Amino acid sequence: MKLLKPSWVNHQHKPIFSIDIHPDGSRFATGGQGDDCGKIVVWNFAPVKSHQDEVSKTTPKILCEMTNHLGCVNCVRWAPNGKWLASGGDDALVMIWNIRQVGTVKSFGREVYEQWGCLYQLRGHDGDVLDLSWSLDGGLLASCSIDNSIIIWSATSLPDKVTTIKGHTGLVKGVSWDPVGKYLASQSDDRSLRVWRRSDWQEEANITSPFQNCGGTTQMLRLGWSPDGRYLVTAHALNNDGPVAKIVDRSEWYAGMDFVGHRKAVEVVSFNPRLFSSGNGNRGCLAIGSRDRSLSIWLTNLRRPLVVTHDLFDNSILDISWSKSGYELVVCSLDGTVAFISFTPAELGSLLSQQKIDELFLDLYGCTSKVMTSGAPVLIEDPALLQLQDKPAPDVSNKNTPTTAVINIASTFTSQSAKQASINVSAQQESRTIDGRRRITPLMITQPTKVTDHVPLPFGKSPSDVAMTTSQSTPVTTTTTTQSSSMDHVNLTVTPTKGLPKLSSFSPLKPTTPTSDIISKTVISSPKKLPPAKRALTSDDTSAGQKKSKKSKVTEVKPTTVAKVTTPRKESSRQPNVVGGVAILKCPEIQPIVSLSFPAASPVIMELDNQLTIPNAVPILRCKHGDVLKWQTYIPSKGLLLAGNSRITCVACEDNSVVIVATANGRRILVPFFTPSRPHLVTMTTTHLMIVMTTATVSVWDLRHTANVIDHVPITPLTVGTTIAKAFVTDNGSPVVTLSNGTASCYNKDMRVWVGLCDTQEDTSRSSNLTGPLADIQRQVTTSSLTHSSSAITHQMTSIAQLEQQILRSVLLNSPSELEHWVVSYAKFLATHNNEQLLKALCYDLIGPTGSPSMFPTPGGQWSDSVVGVSKRSLLDKLLEVISSHVSLQRLYTELRETIE
Repeated sequence: MKLLKPSWVNHQHKPIFSIDIHPDGSRFATGGQGDDCGKIVVWNFAPVKSHQDEVSKTTPKILCEMTNHLGCVNCVRWAPNGKWLASGGDDALVMIWNIRQVGTVKSFGREVYEQWGCLYQLRGHDGDVLDLSWSLDGGLLASCSIDNSIIIWSATSLPDKVTTIKGHTGLVKGVSWDPVGKYLASQSDDRSLRVWRRSDWQEEANITSPFQNCGGTTQMLRLGWSPDGRYLVTAHALNNDGPVAKIVDRSEWYAGMDFVGHRKAVEVVSFNPRLFSSGNGNRGCLAIGSRDRSLSIWLTNLRRPLVVTHDLFDNSILDISWSKSGYELVVCSLDGTVAFISFTPAELGSLLSQQKIDELFLDLYGCTSKVMTSGAPVLIEDPALLQLQDKPAPDVSNKNTPTTAVINIASTFTSQSAKQASINVSAQQESRTIDGRRRITPLMITQPTKVTDHVPLPFGKSPSDVAMTTSQSTPVTTTTTTQSSSMDHVNLTVTPTKGLPKLSSFSPLKPTTPTSDIISKTVISSPKKLPPAKRALTSDDTSAGQKKSKKSKVTEVKPTTVAKVTTPRKESSRQPNVVGGVAILKCPEIQPIVSLSFPAASPVIMELDNQLTIPNAVPILRCKHGDVLKWQTYIPSKGLLLAGNSRITCVACEDNSVVIVATANGRRILVPFFTPSRPHLVTMTTTHLMIVMTTATVSVWDLRHTANVIDHVPITPLTVGTTIAKAFVTDNGSPVVTLSNGTASCYNKDMRVWVGLCDTQEDTSRSSNLTGPLADIQRQVTTSSLTHSSSAITHQMTSIAQLEQQILRSVLLNSPSELEHWVVSYAKFLATHNNEQLLKALCYDLIGPTGSPSMFPTPGGQWSDSVVGVSKRSLLDKLLEVISSHVSLQRLYTELRETIE
């Protein structure tokens, strides 16, 4: 093993209360006291692990410092996917941080290598936040405080609360999620350990006997679950008046075993996330830190500790963090120093294979560990679902390689760094006033950082390096001697392991996902490059629209298949040119072959052949199933554009004619009709056809009822100073146009006006995990995040306006699921900010006609008991659930219930 104390890891000799290693193992974070506020530091892990990197002048040590907390930072925890960092402090706030920019920049005279910014401030506690814990699937975040409460936050819809747990009568100083996903454990100064059910957030167990005689208090009570979830090890317990870490059995919540040896109270328990195999079977590993300044490392099949360190620190040990590789850990102390320890496979054992881990989970819980990490229910009641776990995962290696995905992630950071480097500080702009005085225009040296939603790459790694690590295991340091790297004197006691009896009552533990698997998941979850049939809506959609949508996943509103040109062609201009007072869009050029693929289990390809090689030849439209020709039909004129789906295929020709046939057999559905001008873009759903003309107008037809829905509506008001990135039609026949400046508009057929669906100044992060037409449209355009005002009132007004717009847009696009989501989100926001006036108006709008303007207008102005197919009563019931969770709104809740009854 190797042990060292890097003296340069410090907070200027102020206490460090928490430490955590990033899942990718390239950085770690510390939280504690700053000069006059709380302080968080993100460090480069390479100089800690390597002496060569430590002495290198080109290897940075500090990556970023954050001082947003007004009080001391008590806990820092990385999210399981590595995208977010959560912190809690004495200012009663929980902050969620994400990476904003990568690259060296100057900030107040010093170099900063990564820029992390506060994404959310979670308010709810009335006192110091002491501990945080992410659920294994990353969907929930638990925080505990000296206000005796625990708050569960929804990581998928921040800053929403899931619930507030109240039951402790003393300061809550530690929380830990059950790796199986069923329980949350908490430990408090009220001398109790409580286990809460995740299903209803009620108390499952209240364990008090090991803590009854505990005297005094500790800074923290950080407890830990064994990675297989079978055992819970607590802090600050007693056995015959001796300090111990108590082992609680999950089956009956019985505390019959313990870890002994420390002379003072145990502050923190941290389990190694990996499971190891040795000649004596499988075993786990955990580290225990105490107020006696000692650290003990235990293997679960031995009665004595593997390693005990004395006088490693000058004060209590407060936090411990293991790397995902399983062979490294870092420890922090109240004295403001940090220690690093690494082990070898010869000391801990070799890593257990994933197959063995799955066998262990099947034996314990009836499902594999993949079910746990995906956030699915642990107890599978349907045998068919259990059989699905054994099916091999589909091979996606040819569809999306790790290298491509990682490069897509890195492109954001590269572009930001390039912009930063391109600033010429000396290029001052000088002007003269009327009286002859010099005026120098201020030049912003630092570019404004852009919020990204990507998982940060491992620091110091290129995209190709990360792609290579996805197929390799994490390297492990094999040095077994104790090294001194700017470290203080250490008395190290190593207890030999040979000949010691087994602790048979303590079973093997289960590890979490290996580091290489985490990186693989990060790569797969990154923005993907979709096949052409799903990535474009026309045969010439290969220009600005696609280039600007690299950062956001492109998903069609309807799985409409679109044409793909098989030969190179020039890009068409999407910006209207005004000729003689008339806006003109460029007409696509005729291509020899235009093909169209359908997303189906068996490949179906439509092929338009414009090659007229013999006299009197005509263009041919063919349908192929694989290599087999199903049918073919002639087209009266050469085709420009081809669009369609599994039901209908449309061909737009050079003579302004439009031919529509059935995809199944080529039968003509309508007589070919002629448009007043040539087509620029064609798209369709199963019921509607939309054509953008070269005259910069849009027309839509209802093919099922053979009727014109929209006739030559100009789009020039939308395209002033910008270009068309994409255009398509929704299921209800409303055309949607997205522009290169990051806006999207939909045509309201009833009011006959264009309505904005996405604005450049809107924050659409709330819909990142939502599915539906509106969410898909907003993800297809590149939008800049809203700059939050320094005024809380202004920010609140802006958020209310955006939520109200999302509701109205969902009604316009006839999207029931999104309407329900945004109505509930709107109600939650109003309830959280105690806006009873708007909340009351919303509820009464759902109860019946009020005489006031309604948020849910209906044709004819008559009140209806549903909106876009959603029952208003069901919406009202959901709103009542939201209101009932806020005590300050109990009178409104009573009033609404009486009105309904």
